Formats: sequence, C-alpha cells, structure tokens
Amino acid sequence: MSFDVSVVIPVFNRINLLKMAIESILVQKTDFNVEIIVVDDHSTDDIEAVCKSYSCRYILNNNQKGANHARNLGVKNAFGRFITFLDSDDFFITNNVIQLQADTMTRDSEIVMIYPDKREVFNEENSVEIKNTQAEPVIHLISDPQKKLLRIDFIGSYSGVMVKKCKFESIEGCDVTLPARQDWDLWLRMSRLGKIAHCKAQLIGYRCHQNQISKLPVNKIVGTLAILNKHYELFSSSILTDFWKQIHSIKIILAASLCSIDMRESEFSRLPLIQKYMKKKKSIDHTINNKISKKLLRICFNHSYFFKGVFDS
Repeated sequence: MSFDVSVVIPVFNRINLLKMAIESILVQKTDFNVEIIVVDDHSTDDIEAVCKSYSCRYILNNNQKGANHARNLGVKNAFGRFITFLDSDDFFITNNVIQLQADTMTRDSEIVMIYPDKREVFNEENSVEIKNTQAEPVIHLISDPQKKLLRIDFIGSYSGVMVKKCKFESIEGCDVTLPARQDWDLWLRMSRLGKIAHCKAQLIGYRCHQNQISKLPVNKIVGTLAILNKHYELFSSSILTDFWKQIHSIKIILAASLCSIDMRESEFSRLPLIQKYMKKKKSIDHTINNKISKKLLRICFNHSYFFKGVFDS
C-alpha cells in the first residue's frame, strides 16, 4: 500500500503518553493515506505491544542512540512522501492537522515544510479531548526564512512539523553529531531548499510530566555554540547576519557566566567574542554576577526562552 503521510514518533519509555500521541493520529479526518511509525530507542517499557494494539509500524534501536537518530531511522523506513514529526509526549489537539498540512504541501510543490504555532501546554492531570475540525486556519509563506532563522528559531520543536521526505533525505536529515538544538540546525538547512509555510493555529498539545527531558541551560549554551560554529560562514555572510552572531555570542556568555558553566570543553574557536570572554573570564564573570547586574539581567531576560532556568540554577 502506498502512503501520502508518515507520522514518525521517536520514543523512550513514556508508554502511557505514547498511547495519547497515537490516538490523536488515529482520529484524524483526512483523505490522505497515513502510516504511523514508532521508533523505540531501546525502551524498558513494552512499546512493541502498544504498537501492535494500534497497528503501528514498530522499529527498534538495538542500542539507545537518541531521538534524532530515531527520527532519521523512521524517515528512512517511511513510505510517505510527506513526513510529520510527533514527539511521544505530544499529541494533535485538533482532528484536521494532517489534512490541512498535506493539502498545503500538495497545492504548492515548492513548499518543503510547514509548521504550526507553539504547542499548547497541558498539565499531567488535565484530561484532553481532541477537538473536531475547526475553521481552516490562516496559512502564509515565510519571507526569507533563512534570514529570520539566523535571528531566532521561530519554528522550535519538531512536533507538528511536516516536511517533504525527499528534501529531508537530500540533506541527510537530523545531525546526530550536535549536542543539542538539532531542530534549529535542521530548519536552517531546510530553509535553503524551498518555501516554508506557517499554519497560524495551535495544533499540538504538550503534556507536562515528571519524566520529560529537562531544558537545562547548559544544553542551550552548548547547542547554540555548536550551531554558530557549524554555520559560521552563514552567520558571517553579511553585516546583519554577523550582528545576530554577536547577539547569540553575548547570550551564551551571559548564560554561561550566570550558571558558572565552563565552556573550555566546547568548540568555540571560531567565535571572536567567546574567545575574548575566555581570556578575561574571571573579571567578566565578576562583573556579570555583581548583585546589581544580576538583578537587571533577571528583569531583562527572565521571560526569554534562552534564559529560562538560568536564574534558578
């Protein structure tokens, strides 16, 4: 049987949350043929039994290799021409997600990916009911997406993003060598291949739970360093992109200093501001961690994604 859409779910344990993710796919109202691929990253839970009960395709990693390796493996084995990513602790909150995204990708062959608004957060104890199809949301094309992605990762999580399989494979998928922020790296590389569309609606729910992977400040710092180094030429290609490179470097310095994170083990040799910081680290840290400076920085950055958790560490 041929498929139009393959939904790829990487999972490590989280068996009850996985069931919610799968069920939110099964209730989708769509004319497209859809397959569900669950890639088990060597769980201790019986993920295979769950997949059999829902008639999902099941792929097992014999060794734990991480979610991005699992995504690549899922795409490699997918039959669909479009791939939708869904994390195991996320779920579709409306039943028209696949239809409207695949429709959009089909209408314009130059679109290489489409993404929804940020996820809606649900507490662990909240009951969730998948909404019936709502009025079709506004979909618009992002102008110069690569330039905007150099400033900020406005797409964020993999969940709910649909990509063309052939385009994903042409750039060899997720970079499993990066320590963090692999999603931002993927969007930067995909943005070179064609148009990016935005579905202006919350289509994805995120379940807060005790076993979620923590967004530690060190992951953001090391991951951002890796992105700046990997795409150094791109960030240095113009006055504007170089400006954003400096801004990202400043954020890294501030967060690393506030969290007392040692970056000597990280690759930062190509970043002039980071080099200067490392040479005068002691005096700069003293200034940044001054009581007044810290208070001002908390006011400025306490609600920023990048600095979330920094002031509580």
